[in-house]
Amino acid sequence: MLFIVIAIAGVGTLGTQVLIYGFTSNYYTTNARAAGVAWGSGSGRLGGIFGPLIGGWLLAANLGGATAFYIFGAVALFGALVTILVPRQRTVEQARAKAEEILETQDIPGSATDIPVTDRV
Repeated sequence: MLFIVIAIAGVGTLGTQVLIYGFTSNYYTTNARAAGVAWGSGSGRLGGIFGPLIGGWLLAANLGGATAFYIFGAVALFGALVTILVPRQRTVEQARAKAEEILETQDIPGSATDIPVTDRV
């Protein structure tokens, strides 16, 4: 039973890293997509490095499996919270429209064409 649970956790972990590529490539506009995917991939790689390192420290400190479970669970919940707090692309587009409106109604140097245009539909 333990091997089945470990296999499911491993598939979930690898699957999550692959989903980051899809999430970031769909979120960022074309001119920032490569950087967005690279930063997302880099953060995932840091988790892959520090996860086993922290696990080793917990094992060396003679802390039980429950402590490791709670620590890694807290990290997973933090990741889920951060993902939920990422603004939707629609919000970014609304901010752009609001900036265009402000530039049109006020005497501010620049124009609405200076604002980067998103390629999202």
